[in-house]
Amino acid sequence: MMMNLKVSDQRLMASGFAIFVIAVVSVSGVLNFPNSANLGLYATFGLLALLIVIWRQGLGLTVDDLRLPFTGASRKNPHRLRWWQGALATIGMMVYGLLAVFILKMLQVPIVTNQAAGNAHAGLIMQLFAMLPQVGIEEMVTLSLLLIFSTLSSRWWHLKQHLALGIGLILSTLIFVLLHFQAYQWHLAQMFIVIGGSRLILSGLFLKTRSVGDVFAIHYLYDGACGRFSGLSTSGGLALTVFLRALSS
Repeated sequence: MMMNLKVSDQRLMASGFAIFVIAVVSVSGVLNFPNSANLGLYATFGLLALLIVIWRQGLGLTVDDLRLPFTGASRKNPHRLRWWQGALATIGMMVYGLLAVFILKMLQVPIVTNQAAGNAHAGLIMQLFAMLPQVGIEEMVTLSLLLIFSTLSSRWWHLKQHLALGIGLILSTLIFVLLHFQAYQWHLAQMFIVIGGSRLILSGLFLKTRSVGDVFAIHYLYDGACGRFSGLSTSGGLALTVFLRALSS
């Protein structure tokens, strides 16, 4: 899949910079208000809304292009996953997270949990609700950077489609991984193998399905199953370490 963004290079670079700034703000802890958790949640929804505006105005993408979550489209997307394909993809990501953490533990690589997990809103319903903008921001930041890098690589260096997409995939995944440096205390092996691997799976699904909605749903279910219900990390399935630690105890 190659999304041909029909905007100028300058507009793409400006949009990419704005998206990166939003990503940094979302992971910096600026929105963690100690006296008002709800205020931080509202601010996170605000960042998600701003990202959607940038996608539409900065990248020139529409609902029909990507089928954003919670929206309709005037034409069908034949590449979207069936429900059982989505279920298999979610299970596959869980298996990958389990194997990745298991291998790291076998190699005696220190494993840490997401430091942001302790800030989760109390109550299951609030946790699941708070995940909506968090997962949405992660997906929109990473996928937009993937498209921007791919498009600029194709224009500047006249690369073939698969090479341009490869560059976009690698650079967007690298940025996604590095944005987790604070949450995982610079444990590079864990960040690149566990988080980076799961990110490659999600971005690969996006390139196949051309649907942000499908990838968002899989990411949301994955984080909910692997992270929120066990009280540990999201993005990367590190909550599975609970199971591994139980086995080794």
